[in-house]
Amino acid sequence: MSLWRPSQNLTDPLFTHCPIKNWRAYVQILRWSLEARGGNVLVMALPVTESYVTDVVLGFFRTRLSHALTTTSRILHVAEADQRLGPILALVRARWATAQSSRPNWSAESEVGDAISLKDLPSSIETMPLCARNMMNLLQENHHLRHSARLHLGLFLKGCGLTCDESIMFWKQEFMKSGMTSEKWNKDYKYNIEHMYGKVGKKVAMNPYPCSKIIMSRPGVQDQHGCPYREMEIEKLRKTLEKISIPRTDIPSIVNQAKDGHWQAACGMCFTSRFVDQGLSAVEKGNATAFVPEHPNEYFIEARRIMNQMTVTPSARR
Repeated sequence: MSLWRPSQNLTDPLFTHCPIKNWRAYVQILRWSLEARGGNVLVMALPVTESYVTDVVLGFFRTRLSHALTTTSRILHVAEADQRLGPILALVRARWATAQSSRPNWSAESEVGDAISLKDLPSSIETMPLCARNMMNLLQENHHLRHSARLHLGLFLKGCGLTCDESIMFWKQEFMKSGMTSEKWNKDYKYNIEHMYGKVGKKVAMNPYPCSKIIMSRPGVQDQHGCPYREMEIEKLRKTLEKISIPRTDIPSIVNQAKDGHWQAACGMCFTSRFVDQGLSAVEKGNATAFVPEHPNEYFIEARRIMNQMTVTPSARR
């Protein structure tokens, strides 16, 4: 796809144009008033809606990227078997692993001021992202979670600062509320908790899952994990946002982001609406930097910092 820098319309300075090839823009013609010129389609938008132009370009880019990744995955084994390409791909993979290991894991375990203990957990639920908060609610309602949800939530709580003993106590107490005996819990579930913390097995502690892994971990029919902005039906998502006290004026924009596949952006807008916008003027809200979380524990840590600051300095709300 060929792209040009947006240029001013010669006949109307109020419009901005971004040429896109005709055959790639036919879908947009159905919804928007576009102008065809010289084998291109000029996407017109008023200056106040120029973000639409970006959405169009990003949409085409995502489609092509997804197609390219699918094609690559199908032929990757052929390239890896090639004596010339194999070493290059191995080097790329090694460098990627090094880069991933150097990224922040957003764990509060090493940050004394951000870590919580088991006694802090009930009051900390409101600062959790929707994925973790949803699993916490299901656990409190049913006193049980399926394996993948236990793994996702357990690692999240580990990243929040809970020790291995505190996690064992937390999960055991919840499961025993359903009538499960202590012996059965110790036999069937204790090992998994200890494994997360590297106490058993290969004795390698596991890190909390980032948003990218959670989004790609699609739940089955009865599973309880996954990104709610991707997995929830629109009406259920809307009602869930109302339950966690998101202002009704902000809910449509969050839901629209989720509908368009911008799940992390929707989560960031929820964060902004819930924590950042509290007490800000309209001008301050407009100037606020958009927050797009990469990790559930990043969301949790930042939310707790804001809430603690507002508690210590009530004037910060003004």
